[in-house]
Amino acid sequence: MRTLRIGVFLALGCSGTFRESLGQEFWTLLEPPSTMAVTTRVLADHPDRPLCTDNQAARGFLRGINPQRFGWAASDCKVRPNKCPLKARGEGAVWLDGVGTKFLRVWWFTQARTFWNCNQGPEYHAEAVSDLLAQVNLGVGGVPAGTPLVVNATWRAMSFAWPRPEVVTDDDAQVTNSRLQLTDNNGNEYLGIPLGFYNLVSVPGLISGPPPALATFPLNAGQTLRLDVGADTFSEIRGPGRPPAGPPMHFTQDLAQAVFFGCITISLDAPQPVPFIPYKSFGFPAGVFPGDGLAGTFSLDIGSDQELSDPAMDGSEAFDPGDSYPWLGPALLAGGENGVFDDANLFGGDPWPVPQLVPLTAAPVCGGLPLPEDAAYFDLDGEDHIDFSLVDVLPPISDGPPVSPISRVIDGTVPACLPPVDYLVVSYEDDRGLHYASSVPCEAPVTSSSPTGATQGTTGPRDEISGVLLTPSGLGAPFAVSAEYGLASEEAVHVSMTPNPDAGEADDDDVDSLDIQEDGSGCDTWLFTVDHEAPGLDSGGVPLSSGSVYEASNGSGFVRVIDPVVHLGIPAGTDLDAMELCWMREGADEVLALIYSVDDDDLASNVDESGGLDPNMIYASYLTGSSFELLDNSLRDDVDALTAWWFPLGTACLPDFPIPESRSRRAVLMSSP
Repeated sequence: MRTLRIGVFLALGCSGTFRESLGQEFWTLLEPPSTMAVTTRVLADHPDRPLCTDNQAARGFLRGINPQRFGWAASDCKVRPNKCPLKARGEGAVWLDGVGTKFLRVWWFTQARTFWNCNQGPEYHAEAVSDLLAQVNLGVGGVPAGTPLVVNATWRAMSFAWPRPEVVTDDDAQVTNSRLQLTDNNGNEYLGIPLGFYNLVSVPGLISGPPPALATFPLNAGQTLRLDVGADTFSEIRGPGRPPAGPPMHFTQDLAQAVFFGCITISLDAPQPVPFIPYKSFGFPAGVFPGDGLAGTFSLDIGSDQELSDPAMDGSEAFDPGDSYPWLGPALLAGGENGVFDDANLFGGDPWPVPQLVPLTAAPVCGGLPLPEDAAYFDLDGEDHIDFSLVDVLPPISDGPPVSPISRVIDGTVPACLPPVDYLVVSYEDDRGLHYASSVPCEAPVTSSSPTGATQGTTGPRDEISGVLLTPSGLGAPFAVSAEYGLASEEAVHVSMTPNPDAGEADDDDVDSLDIQEDGSGCDTWLFTVDHEAPGLDSGGVPLSSGSVYEASNGSGFVRVIDPVVHLGIPAGTDLDAMELCWMREGADEVLALIYSVDDDDLASNVDESGGLDPNMIYASYLTGSSFELLDNSLRDDVDALTAWWFPLGTACLPDFPIPESRSRRAVLMSSP
């Protein structure tokens, strides 16, 4: 069984181990016995391969006083006609902890996911089902019957459904029969959540809440409580998928997924907090995470509508592409303002374009190639903020990579600015691979769709910034993606990115870098990558390396700390696009890992900026000279910006389920008599 991430889940308020009761009263399980049931089934059907089906189930009773009980089942199907993956996965789990203490907690998770990625034919069909239902019957022990008690229940829950039909009836994703109710033996229900509240039937969406997610009520010893939680999830895809929108390497894709998960604590003591970042209209709250102690930063790509080099200037251009700005920061002056992290501090002067000096210093978007050899335009491509220096951790680049992964405990301290990889936030590319100055065709955010033909950041999908939840697993990388959900439209990222591109590409802004920091945490060391299209020049007039990671302490000056060949094992000409320094488990150790993406190949250049890798994939490296795929499937588009946090933005918490180590075990129920 996998070791629990106690530190992480204490931060969540969803820790896996609870302190012993300080008083006499404690939770017990009663007859009729508590039950857990997870049923999964999947199929994947393609005319060129035999039909794949898989059905699994975990059902059983919970008895005794063992504090941890767990039920899990998963079904998988994968067929590969013409080397193309057609996948279906159904998975569900329930975990009960805290029997015999004052703090009883239940986690649950159920998902159905179907996926297709190919450049071959439209005939395929995949579907996945995961049905979860748990009933926990509770009493209070340790005190005489009739003793008056106070119960505090706190919870977070979320449902998510994401069908993307190409025609009216080909794809579907549903959450049905959802329930989260806590009822006493007199029929009083205390959470106030109607049956079916989390249902999502054949429409994309995300449901979280309802507030306040706290119920306080009296209970006499001798009375009983029953917790009912569960939902049925279903996803289905059929051909045709989304057609290729670009060169042949952009494959047809199809995806549908449905998820319901959450956790609840039922306390005989004070309420147990479940930290949560609220959101407004499925985006971010008004202000910069008010009251949550968090701040985020981002930058915009050259050629965005509100970037200083917009080829169709209308006076609203405000963002320097080399600077980093606060999420949901105040409106910027027309003509531009410097960001909270200013590239002028890196170079000892402001590289072009320069706020309040446009169009004079604007980059020549769609102006034609080649650019002058001394062009010093600068475009920030990726960023991260940490509270230690990689100069002190990594050997000099000339000495080669570390011989083994680096512990995340640095000089006896666990860095405060180094999140795990479980909960990701991404932004997708808004233009295609050609250099922004190319004129035939011109491929900038305001003139081009994404590599898959999408326009990110519109009002409906709210997908300029998206959350990506990785399935908790004891198996390590590659991780399955359990859900992806829209967090923010362009307007919800920053007021000066108004309007959303609902009317077309001319209003499109492309978030190019992302990071999350905690206010006052001392994350003062700025890591950044540069875009090969506008890498800037060092003091010797040499362009910076688009495949390297640079470090600027306190935002002043910089030094190259990560080399693509030495540390990542990828070609020197690769454009390292998005990146985030995190920690991961390597065996029993917790080690530093750089997660990153690569850019699309620029066909106007003489090198392959993708390095032969997949721009839709997130990769990881322990900085020891090689890289590996972090995910078991590519994401839906070119990953342009990436960050991570300790828990999901805008969602509930997830448990660290003790999934069996063996991939061959597809269903399990663990309890003690």
